[in-house]
Amino acid sequence: SLTHQIQVLERELGSELFVRGPRGVQLTDAGRALLEHADDVLDAVGRAEDAARRRAPGTRRIVVAFVGEAGRHLLPAAIRRYREEQPGVSVVLRELGGDALNAALLDGRVHAALLYLPAALDRSIAVRELEACSLVVHVPVDHPLADQPALHPSDLRDMIFVRLDRESPIGGWIPFVEQLLGRYGVTPTFSEEQAPSLRQVQHLIAAGVGGMICPAPNQAAPPETVRTIPLSEGTVVLGTATATPHRRAVTAFLDLLAEATATQAPAGRPLRARPATESERREQAR
Repeated sequence: SLTHQIQVLERELGSELFVRGPRGVQLTDAGRALLEHADDVLDAVGRAEDAARRRAPGTRRIVVAFVGEAGRHLLPAAIRRYREEQPGVSVVLRELGGDALNAALLDGRVHAALLYLPAALDRSIAVRELEACSLVVHVPVDHPLADQPALHPSDLRDMIFVRLDRESPIGGWIPFVEQLLGRYGVTPTFSEEQAPSLRQVQHLIAAGVGGMICPAPNQAAPPETVRTIPLSEGTVVLGTATATPHRRAVTAFLDLLAEATATQAPAGRPLRARPATESERREQAR
């Protein structure tokens, strides 16, 4: 943890870096002296890493995780641009979610992730919102709601929802659906049958098991026996997560994801970026 790392550093220096009191945490004189040189140290480390990687062509890579279908509509354009602009860096994709994703971000096995927000992540992980995705309802073509041009969450009171495996990478989707419907007084009923992903859910919908709420822009074309109907209320936020600090190669990929969001067809609504924090500005300048 960050606290443990600070304690190790304080032992190595033989001096406390922070004073911890009822008014919070403040830097000591030694801490302020170290902070004055921190940016120079980070810049030097960055230059050393770049020099080492240039001497070892083909070994540079970033690992990007995605949770279920999250962001799949953005990845092709972002990776294509990234390969053009960062020819010495390869992109490795992994599907992870839940505790496994949190751990992989913290220990550096994954550098960035695409996921739906909010998510249960460690407080040290930086989150960036990309777009507010509209929602659709998938139902079998012979479902009583199949001919509706649009649906309100209250219309789904009698629908059976296909169950998602809570241990799957996208297992957090079920609590999101429950919370969304709960705002309109609907308590969803779930099927006994379950699937490991939203894409696999469509197969059970096609078999007549039930329906499901899904993000609009992230889904592959459903089977012909599945009807897709816009949901008039509710959105889900697509975003990225990164452990901090991260390399410039990761920052470049995150920026391309944001650009891909702005240039995609209007299936989602790009979110206005919040002002960068001081630490983020220093990271971007490296």
